[in-house]
Amino acid sequence: MECVTRIVLRPLAALAMVVAAIAQTPSASAQEIPLHYYNGASRVDLLVAGDELVVLAEKGKPATVPPDAARAAGGRVQSRAAGHAIVAFDSPVGDRASLIARARALRGVGGEVAAVAYVSAADRGTDRKIFVPNRFSLQPAPGVPIDSLLRDYNLQVIEKVSFAKDFYVVQPASADLFAGLDIANALVESGKARVATPLVLRQQTPRLVPNDTYFPNQWHLHNIGQVSGIPGNDVNIVVAWDSYTGAGVNIAITDTGVQWFHTDLSANARTDIDIDINGGDDDPAPQSNPHGTSVAGIAAAKGQNGLGVVGAAFDAGIVGIRLIEGSTSDLDEANAMGHQANAANPNDYVHVNNNSWGPTDNGQNLTTFGPLTEAALINGVTNGRGGKGTVYVWAAGNGRQNSDNINYDGYASSRYAIAVGATGADGNVSYYSEPGASMLVNAPSSYASTGTTTTAFMNGGNLGAHYTSNFGGTSSAAPLVAGVVALIFEANPNLGWRDVQHILVETAEQNDPTDPNWVTNGAGHLFNANYGFGRVDALAAVTLAQTWTPLPAEAAPISDSRTVALSIPDNDNTGITSNITISGASPTFVIEHVEVIFTATHADRSNLEVVLTAPSGQQSPLALDRSGFGINYSNWKFTTVADWGENPNGTWSLRVKDLSAGT
Repeated sequence: MECVTRIVLRPLAALAMVVAAIAQTPSASAQEIPLHYYNGASRVDLLVAGDELVVLAEKGKPATVPPDAARAAGGRVQSRAAGHAIVAFDSPVGDRASLIARARALRGVGGEVAAVAYVSAADRGTDRKIFVPNRFSLQPAPGVPIDSLLRDYNLQVIEKVSFAKDFYVVQPASADLFAGLDIANALVESGKARVATPLVLRQQTPRLVPNDTYFPNQWHLHNIGQVSGIPGNDVNIVVAWDSYTGAGVNIAITDTGVQWFHTDLSANARTDIDIDINGGDDDPAPQSNPHGTSVAGIAAAKGQNGLGVVGAAFDAGIVGIRLIEGSTSDLDEANAMGHQANAANPNDYVHVNNNSWGPTDNGQNLTTFGPLTEAALINGVTNGRGGKGTVYVWAAGNGRQNSDNINYDGYASSRYAIAVGATGADGNVSYYSEPGASMLVNAPSSYASTGTTTTAFMNGGNLGAHYTSNFGGTSSAAPLVAGVVALIFEANPNLGWRDVQHILVETAEQNDPTDPNWVTNGAGHLFNANYGFGRVDALAAVTLAQTWTPLPAEAAPISDSRTVALSIPDNDNTGITSNITISGASPTFVIEHVEVIFTATHADRSNLEVVLTAPSGQQSPLALDRSGFGINYSNWKFTTVADWGENPNGTWSLRVKDLSAGT
C-alpha cells in the first residue's frame, strides 16, 4: 500500500486537502467480468454479471421483452420494474465477447440492451444492480474541439447540457455492449476529455426507518413529553409560526413522487411546476411508494385547515419531483437538482431542494454523484434563486448499525448540501443515524419505537387512513430542516445559500451535552460527529436571519499537495502522517468546509483509519476501521465541517492507519 497526498484550501467555504494513489480492480469469479469507468476524475471499479443483461425502455414506457425473444437469446425474463426488464441466463459467461454476442441476440426486443454490474460480488442477489448503457456525459479537454471527438470516435450528440459549460450527452454509432464505455474510458485516459462518464443507472434508496407504534401528536414540532422523551427536544418552531409560515417559498421534494392531490398537501402543491423524471411527464404522483408523500408532509403539509397534520413551513409551495421510484442516471439526478433553479419567474424558483434519499446505507460502498449532477449542484448554488443560490438539504443516512458514515456518501457530504442527522425525543442520536465529520445539524425524527406523524397515501376509507405515525429515519429529519430553511427565506429573502448554513451553525442548540464527543473548535463552535453543530432551532434561526448581513462572495481557493509514497504499516496504531503548512492566508479567510480528496491502494480499505488534524488541533475522523468495505480509495472526496470559522494558517496533518492484520 502506498499513498500520495495533495492539499487544496477554499476560503469562506471550503478547504480541500487531497491524497492521491493507485486503484486496482475487484476480484471476480468466473461469472463476473471486471469493468471500470471514470466518474469525473475518479475511477470506479465494477463487476459485470456474466449471467444477466437488462433491457432499458424509453422514459415513461414499460419494458416489454417477449418471453420467446428472451428464450431465442438463450435467456429468460427474470423480473420487470419501472423502465427495465432483467434477462437472466442459466449458463454464465466470463468474457466480454461472449456477453456482447448475447446482447446482440436481444436487440430489438423493446429497448437498449445494457450490462448489469455490481460494486462487489457480495451485492449479487440483491437489488443493488447498476446498469451500464452506451450514453455518456462528455466535456472535452481544454482546446479539444467537440466536433473532432464526434468525428474521430463516431459519436452523436443526444443533448447539449444547458446548465454546464461544454458538457454534452453523447452516444456511439455502435449499439454493441460496452461501446460507449470503452470510448468514454479512452477519451479520459488519452487526455482528450476532462469528463467522459457513462450515464449508469442505479436504484437509490429512500431513507426511511419505519417503527410499529402510532403516535398522533407531532412531538418533533412541539415536545411536551408525549412519547416518554424529555420535553423541549423539538425544533422550537411554534413561536416562529407567529411571524413566518414559509409563504412565498417553494420546497422541492425530490423523492419517489408526491401525491399532490392529498387533502393535506393539495393547497400547497405547485402542480404548475411539478415534474416526473422517472416517467418523463409533469405528474409527480408515485405509482406505489409513499415515501415522498410522507416527506412532503413533514416539510409543508397545509396548516390551519382543521384537519390532519401541519408541516414545518405550512404555507410553502410543494414542488414534486419524482426521481427515485425508478433507477436513475447522472443526467436524471442532474435534472432534478437543476429543476426550476433558474426559473424565468422568481415566484417559480425552487428555493429549497430536499433529498431524503441516497446510496444504499450498507456500510460497504463509496458512492457519489456523477459529473452532471455535480455541475447541476454548482449551477444551483451559483445561479439559483437569481444568483443567491438554491439550498440543498440531504438526509445524512440510516446506516449507523452497519458502521456506515456520511463521508462514504458523496451526496450528503457534499459542501453544496446540508447533511442532517436524526435525534429522538430524548435528545440523543437515533440508533440508525450515521455519524460523520460532514454533518451540519440534526433534527428530531424516529427513535426507539416512536415515529413522526405525517401524511401517507390516500387509499380511500376514513380520514385517518391518510396519515401515518411511524414515519422516520433521516428521511424525516431532512424535510424538517428544509421547512425551517423556508421560514428563514421568508424572514430574509436576500440570503444566499452559504448564509443559510452559517445561520444554522450559529443558532443550533447543543443536544445530549453529556456526550463525550463534543469538542470546541478553534473558532469557538461546539461540534460533534454524532450531532453536527447541534439540533436545529427554528425560532433562533429566523430571529438571526432577520438582521443577518449577506456574506461576501467566496474567495479563491488555496492549494497545496504532497506525494507521500510510503507504505502504510499493517495492523499498526501509529500509521503514517503527511503534513502540509499553509501560510499567508488573510485573517478574514474563514473556513467553512474542508475537503480531503484521498486515493490509496489497499485490498481491504475498511482497515484504514483516516484522521485530519487542523492547525487548531481540531480532529476530523474521515474514515474508521470497520469490516468488509471493498478495495482502494480512488480520488474519493471526504468532507468535514468541524473546522467551521477557523483560519487555515498553520500545519495540517493527515494520519492514515491500517488497524487490522492480514491485508
